[in-house]
Amino acid sequence: MNETVRTFQSLRLRWLYMTRRVILLGLDGAIPEFFLKFKDDLPNAAWMIENGVFAPALSAIPIDTPTNWTTIATGAWTGTHGITSFGVKLPGDPVFRSRNPFCSNLCQAEYIWETLERANMRSILVNYPVAWPFKTKKAVIIGGDGIFSYQWMVTPPVLYDTESSDKTFTLVFNYKAMVRRLEFKRAEGWKSLPDSDVPCLEAEIKIGKTVSYLGWGPHGQIIKEAKEGFLFPPTTLYLLAYGKPEYNRLAICDDRGFKENLMATLRENEWSPWIYLNIKDETGERRISTRFKLLKMTADAKRIILYQTDGFTVDGWAYPKGLEKEIIENAGPYHEGFENPPTGITLGAMPEWFSIETTYEQVKIQADWVADTCKYLTRRFPDWRLLMAQVHTQDPSNHEFLNYLNPGFPGYTPEREKRYWKAFKHLYKITDYLLGRLWRECGGKDTAIILVSDHGATPLLRSFNWTPLLYREGLIGYKWDEKKEAIVIDPSKLKVAPGSLGFWINLKGRDPGGIVDPEEYEALRDRIIRMAVNIRDPQTGLCPVAMAIRKENAFQLGLWGERIPDVIIVHRVGFLPSGIRFRIKVPREYRGLSVEEIFERLGIREFGPPRLGGTHVSFPNDVLGVSSNRAVFMMAGCGVKKLGIREKPINLVDVAPTICYMLGAPQPANAEGRVLFEFLEE
Repeated sequence: MNETVRTFQSLRLRWLYMTRRVILLGLDGAIPEFFLKFKDDLPNAAWMIENGVFAPALSAIPIDTPTNWTTIATGAWTGTHGITSFGVKLPGDPVFRSRNPFCSNLCQAEYIWETLERANMRSILVNYPVAWPFKTKKAVIIGGDGIFSYQWMVTPPVLYDTESSDKTFTLVFNYKAMVRRLEFKRAEGWKSLPDSDVPCLEAEIKIGKTVSYLGWGPHGQIIKEAKEGFLFPPTTLYLLAYGKPEYNRLAICDDRGFKENLMATLRENEWSPWIYLNIKDETGERRISTRFKLLKMTADAKRIILYQTDGFTVDGWAYPKGLEKEIIENAGPYHEGFENPPTGITLGAMPEWFSIETTYEQVKIQADWVADTCKYLTRRFPDWRLLMAQVHTQDPSNHEFLNYLNPGFPGYTPEREKRYWKAFKHLYKITDYLLGRLWRECGGKDTAIILVSDHGATPLLRSFNWTPLLYREGLIGYKWDEKKEAIVIDPSKLKVAPGSLGFWINLKGRDPGGIVDPEEYEALRDRIIRMAVNIRDPQTGLCPVAMAIRKENAFQLGLWGERIPDVIIVHRVGFLPSGIRFRIKVPREYRGLSVEEIFERLGIREFGPPRLGGTHVSFPNDVLGVSSNRAVFMMAGCGVKKLGIREKPINLVDVAPTICYMLGAPQPANAEGRVLFEFLEE
């Protein structure tokens, strides 16, 4: 066979196997061991494993959401892309100041959708958490400013209850959730009422802005919060309880008229359709979307519980601008984080509002919205080459409930183990359903599909608090702040500050307000490292620190550059660390006590039981109990070999280079991963 014929046949085979499109579904916090455990109940994941390849994947350090969705999208290590966990410190920032990482302007590496645009290829991104602000011209982008953003979330979720008092909960990332008391009385002054065997009862609910998004500053979102009540006059909705032969229905109206103003009628455990409201804000008036579910209604109407989801603006979250209306008409409105209602199964920082079944329903609603949106957009833009969608379903449950699956860990009981294995399986089944819809409704013979997570998670034995230790060592200091009624960090005594990866030295000449002389720098780094590796938990005898090194020794971890702290700390698997408490509110009866006494009275100790049920702050390959920190990677479809389950892990930096190779596009400009040739047809 001459060389010309051989070359022609090689090109022909390459054409036959050439992948024209790639679908990527991202599942935040999905654990590879759980996919294998639940495989028989996950038909779409099982199909991918049988017809493609399954492998664990190693995250970039630090192992978290912003760092690793950026790693997946750029093919670059942390030192190159510069997104260092949930707080990014730039040169010139004080050591105690960090910036919101969910901002594409902070990323130092080229995203894959920018790479494809250079090759005149269109990408579609749906809820990919590091895609905002929108910087491309050809890509289609929905959302992307990270979890729990106030940019498009206008009103928080609310639980209305006839037997509760008003409360406001502050959860993760300053996310708010509220409880409001419902007070029903005999309906009067209505233009029309429903046919009812029992007297109609009315109540009012107020919906308005408690947090106002004012723009995006150098350190992230600029928001204004109401100390109490609302920032602007709220919108009033009217509730009407009625029924036959007893109270069993609740009407939601925008004025006192059942026939004229009806928005929804609910029975117990029913959801309303999407409800659209105009509310007052800093722009004058804004239209939002929200939903309600009637959680409880007794036959005498003495106990009524109504849940309202967060309210999101109906515009501003899509590129090209104006696409929002089409998406609402074809899939429904966008609600970032809708799969994370404020309950024990997800956020966990407050009492459970409702049964686990309601959480499942909300996760399923979001899964259908993502699938419907992807289906519509891939038909609306038929020249698409890459579809990337992401949901944040598994990660919150890992943080709250992994311990319950592991005998011998804090919080474990056999009853909880049974309950939460069932809960985890149900959540994986919903995301498997989403995977199947994306493949069937957006894929084709020329398409490959990838499922990937940003990290896994492991259970927790103990928590470790750096604050008492650093204070005792004289590395931080506090002073009294009368206005805040708290002790606050004294900048004149702040020698070190924790970053997302370790400790910054508050260095003179480099950091604003620096107090450490340059000639003390190396000695102080040595002191911090010695201190860290010699800490011992009196209960377990273990050191909560797995590694403490100088930043210049961390190249093999993918860490370099000016955004990396002076001392790198990686914590031991099973330990949950917390950084410096910059402000500690002090009850009146403790004022005048020493800082050590305040710590003791408030229970601020170095070691204690874990506040969460799982985390991912140790090494990427760590295993503990039934799970690991490893991410999951699956690939099947056009051009992918049938290899089944592989034990050897890939790196998440390999994902973007592999996709670009499959699509015949150039490599991302800053990619440091490799093409996974062993998974691809020749």
